[in-house]
Formats: sequence, structure tokens, C-alpha cells
Amino acid sequence: MTMLSAITFTAPTMLTAAVLVAFPIAAHLLNRRAQPYVVFPTIRLLAESSGSQSHFFKFRRMILLILRCLFVMLLVAAFANPIWRDQGRHPANTRDTTAVVMILDLSASTGQRTNGVTAHQFLLTAAKRTLDGLAPADHVANMILADADPKPALPFLTGNFDLLRQTLTEVSLTGERADLAGALARARQLLAEHNGPRHLVIFSDLQATNWTDVQASLAADQPLPDGTEVRIVAPTAAAPANLSLTTPTVYPHSPVTGQPVHLAVKVSNHSPDHRTTTVDLTIDGEKTDTQSASLGPWQQREMTFAHTFFRLGDQAVTFSLPLDAMAGDDTAHFVARCIERIPVLIVGDDDPNKPGTTSFFLVRALAPRNNAEDRFNVRHVPSGRFKEATLQDAPSAILVSDTGVLGPSVLNTMYEYLRRGGGIVYFCGPEPAARNLTSLESLTKPQRLLPWRPGRVRNVAGRRDLLFLADGDWGSSFLREFNDRSRLALAEIQFAHVWSVDQVDPNARVLLKYSDGSVAMADRSVGAGRLVMANFTPALGVSDLGKHGAFVALIQSLAEDLRPPGDEGRQATVGRTEAFYRIGPSEPGGPPIHVLDPGGTHTNDIDLSGAADNITLTIHRPRQSGFYRAMQADRQIGLLAANSDARESDLRRIDRNLLAHQLAPQNTNVYAHQMNKSPSAVGNRATPLWGAALLAALAVIGLESALLWGWKR
Repeated sequence: MTMLSAITFTAPTMLTAAVLVAFPIAAHLLNRRAQPYVVFPTIRLLAESSGSQSHFFKFRRMILLILRCLFVMLLVAAFANPIWRDQGRHPANTRDTTAVVMILDLSASTGQRTNGVTAHQFLLTAAKRTLDGLAPADHVANMILADADPKPALPFLTGNFDLLRQTLTEVSLTGERADLAGALARARQLLAEHNGPRHLVIFSDLQATNWTDVQASLAADQPLPDGTEVRIVAPTAAAPANLSLTTPTVYPHSPVTGQPVHLAVKVSNHSPDHRTTTVDLTIDGEKTDTQSASLGPWQQREMTFAHTFFRLGDQAVTFSLPLDAMAGDDTAHFVARCIERIPVLIVGDDDPNKPGTTSFFLVRALAPRNNAEDRFNVRHVPSGRFKEATLQDAPSAILVSDTGVLGPSVLNTMYEYLRRGGGIVYFCGPEPAARNLTSLESLTKPQRLLPWRPGRVRNVAGRRDLLFLADGDWGSSFLREFNDRSRLALAEIQFAHVWSVDQVDPNARVLLKYSDGSVAMADRSVGAGRLVMANFTPALGVSDLGKHGAFVALIQSLAEDLRPPGDEGRQATVGRTEAFYRIGPSEPGGPPIHVLDPGGTHTNDIDLSGAADNITLTIHRPRQSGFYRAMQADRQIGLLAANSDARESDLRRIDRNLLAHQLAPQNTNVYAHQMNKSPSAVGNRATPLWGAALLAALAVIGLESALLWGWKR
């Protein structure tokens, strides 16, 4: 009985096929009751007929019946997958019950495909096999699904393995990046609550970029409970080569209908081999262009497509590659919001109609025609009239020219505009520029806000060699359109009055430098927005900047580059909370707003805020890559693009032994386990018997054949 209790079936429903044993029994009974008509031509034939009814002949028939029934039962048992567990190693004491916590990696990278099978399918099968190897009398278990927000299937360890199996049947692959550090922390909590032996089983593709992020947390977090055995289950095949698309964007950032733009995307080769591929451009569901790309090992390059939009509003832009080892990163989605003109606000106390002032040059650089043919719609307001109401037309950028002392309400409005995602360019002319900037930074104390601190005014007008722009961050989005000729044109501009730079913030980015190496322009992030400080103004007497055509390109590039991120691209990352900004206008009092995911189904994880003409809609953890559409009834009022985390595309794996060493605190046993060598990742206490049952069935049918052959002779 002990032996029988140690044998369990992992597919018990197959045992219902045991009814098939009725067929050989029925055949035996029908053959026994048959009454054949026998002719007796001779005494010899009569003797043979009598011999066939002897007790020995009936015994032979009974042996054949038993063998045939045994063959059917063994065959059924083999398909039921019997497992034998070593009961001797598990005392009945509940303190010796083994706790098994499983972490199943659901990162987007587990969608990688090798020989037609994804890593996700492999890990899912391995997890099911491990569950099948557990016995309720010997184990308690739980499962943590490691996605962007890992949680255990149950708040406690359980012996109800059928419930955990049901959890596995409901698992689907997402485009999220797993929070593996969070999954380990939850596993540690579950194991710490158990008094007996402990096992942690990790099912993962061991993608290096994800596990490297975990390494830092392992040193800071509490180690696993003493005596924990860690099993690592991973695919044994090498990581496949992969191509990916990331960072879709449009230049200029604010597409104007009827004007040419450039749509760009980065193509990356995550392999040690040279790869050639094609990139398709699709706009609003219609394929418009295709380009070929050739990439060296581990190379990344940007592909650029020329296009002209002729429709206002949101345009759904998709770049795509031919399907390869990982389908989730073979597309990159982007939303280009096309407008008639780009709104820009200039705040200055100088006269914009007086030649030579900063505002005069800024207005004419952005709107030289002063009509609808201009790309920019420029509005000038004095600093005393600048307040929240002036921002209702959602300017793409605010340019601050020469002003007097800015009051607290003006500074607070500017700071809130920055914090919400706006962009401000502050041209540092004469005083009180330094005082205004210091007051602005005081709103964020003790945190820094300024890219650089103004010192004192430097007047180099009397010097023999005036300052000029000598170097720049030409790879930045702001200066990327400046070619060699444009850079030479910038170098011809001379500056007579600038500020000394006391300190550059370490979080700032220096965009332009003067010929003496000092900072000419730098920016830094403020909340969701950007503050750019220019160590010059175009006003006459300060520089001859406004006289040069390069100044026009410089100011227009700034105004376009500072477009608030809520409107720029409207992109989201799968697994993170993302928001639409200004999705309206919606119909006041109309049908409720709802969101359709890329599959066209409703998603309920949304929040709405704001007025009907300026709505912010937040989506909590978009689960798929593609386009999310904000709808009011059948009318689309907003569009958001979601893409997988770019870090998921590099499929290289961390060394299994290195990870095992990092997971192992003192007195913790670690095993780097290969799932294809055992039916269970938890010890060797479960032995599969299906092979033995199948061999026994074949032996039985062979014995029957041998007996029949011998009896006929």
C-alpha cells in the first residue's frame, strides 16, 4: 500500500480510457458461448474436437484474456503519466513539508522564438511539469507571475495545485518588462513565512538587460531565508539573433499640413553577424514607403523617410520589419499630430515693433510674413500680462526676451508650465535677468532648476577677438539639422556682452559653447518640461546674432524642439502608466469617453481629468503595443501609440552560474537546472513511470504473440 500511495498520475483524466478493457473481455465471452456446427467424418476428428474442449485449452484462453486486458491497462496508465515519489524522504511532520515558490518570467523578451517554439511556451511547460511533480501531502506552493507588477497567485502557500494549474492556463504573453526585483522580494516574503524546507524555482529566459537591473537590488535587499534551495530553469538553446525598431519620431516635431517632414526610426542589430533587412512605413493603415537597411554586428542606425501630411489631426505612423526571432519589437508605433501653424509665445517688455530689440528679432525669425503662410503663429505679451490665461492656446514654446523684474505670479506660472511639460527659452540679456532666474529657482529649493548659474556680465566689445560659437552638441535633436555649412554660419556670429558662468549643473546638457570654452547655451529637465538658458540675446549692441540667417534656423529649431512631450509623438511604453494630453475637444454632456486597445476591445483601466476642451486621459499599464484610441461614441477624439520597452530586444543572456552565485546567500544551496533532464525542477523525489508502463505494455503484447506462435506449433 505504501508503494501504491507513492504513485500518482499527472494526467488522471486519461484513466477513463480504462473502459477499453471491456473489448477483450467481450470478445472472450462471445467466443466462449459460440456453438459451432461440427461434422464428424472420422473418429480422429471427433477426438480432436473433444480435445479442444479440454480444461487445458480453456486455461490457455484465460491466459490470453489476462494478457490482453493487462496490455490495455498498461497502455492507458502510460498515457496517464504516472509518477513515483520517494515517500521515505518526507516525514509526516508538517514542519518537514516543503514550500515551493515559483517565479514565472513574463517579460516581452520571452516571446523570442527558437526552432518554432517561444521561450514563453517552454517556460510555461516547465512550470506545469514542476507543478505535476508536487504532492499535496509533501508540498505547499505558490506562483508569482513576473510582469510589470508581479503578484503571487494567492496571498499564502497552498496545497491546491489545481488552482495554480488553472492560473497557468490563463497566462498570456504581454509586451511588458518584468519587475524581477519585485518578484524576488515577494517570493522572499512567502518563503520566510514557512518553517520547513524551502525551494525557489525561477523560470526565465535570463535576459541580461533585465537581470542586470536586479543585481544592484540583491545587495541591498534581505537575502533569502537560510536553507533555501534555488532552482533556475531556462532554455538551453543559445539566444537567437534579433532585429528591433525603436525611437520612432518626426522632424520637425510639429508637422504642419502641406509641408515636408522626416519620419525616422532606429533599427538595431542584436547579433554578432551582419544583417540586411527592409523597413516599411505605414500611415493610417496604408503602406507608403519601403527602405533597405544593412547593419553590422551590434550596430544601430536611423532610417529616415520623407513625407508630407495633408490632413489635420492625429496620424497613426507604423514602422515594421519582416518577422524574425522576436515579433514584439518588429513594429514601432508613433502618433504625429498635424497642425496648421505652431503656436509660440514671446514674453518681453521690449517693443517687438522697434528694430534692434530682442522681441523684434524673435518675432521676425519665427513669422517673417506675419500671415497664415508662416509656419509659426507668434504672440507677444508683456511680462505684466503673462498669466495662466495666456497659456490656453497651448504654445509649443515660450521665449523670454528682455524683461523687467518678474513678479511671483509670473514666475509661478512659468514654473507650472515647465513642470507640466512645457519648454521655455530664457535669453539672458542685461539685468535683471540673473535676479529673475534666481527667483525662479527659489521655487524648487533645495533642488536645482537652472542649467547654469549666471555670474557677472562680461563685456568683450573692446577686445580684439570677440566671442563666437565654436562648438555644439550636434547630435542633439535641437542641432541635428545643422550641417557643416550651417555650423560655419553660426561661427561667423560675434558676441560682445555675455554672462560669466559660475557653475554648470551636472544634470544639464551643454548645447553650444563659445570660442573660449564657456557655455553659450544649455538646457535641463524641469518636471516634464525643459528649460533652455541662452547666454546671449539677439539685441543690437549685445551681438550681431539677429543679422544672420543662421539665427532664424537656430530660433525655429528651438521652438520646434521644445514642443511639450504630451503632444510630441504621444507615445507610451507597455506596462507603464501613460497619459493622453489634451485629447479633446469632446462633446460636453455627450456619451462617455472610452478607450479601445490595439485589439479593438474596451479597456477599463483609465482615468479622466480636466475640462471638455482640455482633457487628460490616463491609461494604467497598457498591456499591448499598438494604438490606443480614445472614443466618444463612434468618434475618435484621441490617439496614443504604445511600444514595448526597447531594452527587451537584446536577447543576450546572463551567465546562469553567475546569477546563481548572486542569488545564494550563506547556507543557501543553488542549482542551475536544465528542465529537459527532469520532469520536475524540485529535487529528484518524483520519477516518471510512463516509459516503464509503455515498455511493459509492449512486453505483454510480445508475450501474447510468442504464446500464440508456440501453441500453433
